Amino acid sequence: MKMQWSKVILICLLWAGCTAQSVCAQIRVLCAGDSITKGYGVDIPYPTRLSNNTGMFTINVGVGGMWASYGLSHIDGWLIAYAPTHVLILYGTNDTGDHPDHNLQNAAEAVIETARKVRAYGAIPIVGTIPPKIGPRAYLMPRVKSFNGYLRSYAADEGILLADIYAAFGSGRGLFISDGFHPNDQGAEIIARTFAEKIQYFSVNPTSIQVQETETTGQTFAV
Repeated sequence: MKMQWSKVILICLLWAGCTAQSVCAQIRVLCAGDSITKGYGVDIPYPTRLSNNTGMFTINVGVGGMWASYGLSHIDGWLIAYAPTHVLILYGTNDTGDHPDHNLQNAAEAVIETARKVRAYGAIPIVGTIPPKIGPRAYLMPRVKSFNGYLRSYAADEGILLADIYAAFGSGRGLFISDGFHPNDQGAEIIARTFAEKIQYFSVNPTSIQVQETETTGQTFAV
């Protein structure tokens, strides 16, 4: 019980913001994903929220409309270009869309293979389950649940950290824009916090990463 409360206190302190001398300033977080990561429909994308509220430097390589295979095909180049300490992987919303013949198991395997490449590089991968779909997209929920089931199973087998964004969204009510699958600002906040809870702050060697002063975002936080 004491360890559980210590973790809660640590997360709250980190989310409130880190000092320039803290380990958070040594963390470089690459955020890979589709339009949800890019920030479609929100004022502040979740990677920027994560940076603003923890002091960690984030790199947003989200691209709208992409499937899990896109992340797998690009991860090697991103690792070389950005030298991240952590990689957050959030693909699958497009894979679970209006193409029922698309193999969800293969898509989940692409996410896990991406995580394997991150780990082989020496960074820490964190895989996110995808948010639910509601309203006009609710009929796709069986595919969402199936895809997330594969992710949970494969991540557990591989010992890969998993941020259960789907569970954090609950019913999803009030957390999406009108299309029913792009999170709104409140939803983006939940994604940022859910990933933040899984980042292993103690695992970074402070002498191995240099963060340039020009890498601060300068944006203000808003819910």
